[in-house]
Amino acid sequence: MARQKLTHEQRIKHRRRIRRQIVGTIFFILAILGVVFIATQIYNRVSALLDDSEDKIYYADLYAPIVSMDPVAFSSIEKADADLLLEAAIWSAFNNEDASKFQTNEMGQTLIAKIDVDRWATKMYGKTYKLTHHTFADVNDGSVSFEYDAESEYYTLPITSQAGNYQAVVESITTTGNTRTLRMAYIDQDSEYVNYSGSKEEASVYKYMDYILIRESGEFYLYAIATVETQQ
Repeated sequence: MARQKLTHEQRIKHRRRIRRQIVGTIFFILAILGVVFIATQIYNRVSALLDDSEDKIYYADLYAPIVSMDPVAFSSIEKADADLLLEAAIWSAFNNEDASKFQTNEMGQTLIAKIDVDRWATKMYGKTYKLTHHTFADVNDGSVSFEYDAESEYYTLPITSQAGNYQAVVESITTTGNTRTLRMAYIDQDSEYVNYSGSKEEASVYKYMDYILIRESGEFYLYAIATVETQQ
């Protein structure tokens, strides 16, 4: 049977239908790609929120000097041992500032500038907490002292170890409103645990303490340390 020829009008409609089908297919593909892209972005954002390993490492390093000295719990920063907080800020400055900037005296002891200590105290305790600079005894070893020269505004570090008794490992971070709680594991210094991965397979945990941080000007700073009644 002879094939029926399309009229001019029918050919135009046919071409339009083909174009609509092509355009529809392209939009469908783009829509699928858009959904996949959005889903991927949501997944990445959620994963970033759930993966707080970088924050754990940051806080563990920041508060390691305090953990090493194993302070008693306190309900507010004003009730904490002021000399312990001062010593922790000194060690934080020593651990984190560029070592090439440190001066030494004739006995080879390191000198730490007051301005550096204040900077790290602010990172740890916030802008409202102010250190009182003075000579004081080492928290771990009362037979040696951190000598402060008010004229030069430098501390002389005693020739002693800052290791203390424990390593700091943040087990979990919980944020509720303006409060952030760090579940801090006190790891024996003799333990081989060094990677802050959360695994305790080779770690000997002495105890857990909650480090309670309060939001101030958009950042969280140490405000209290609480005893964990039920140890993990």
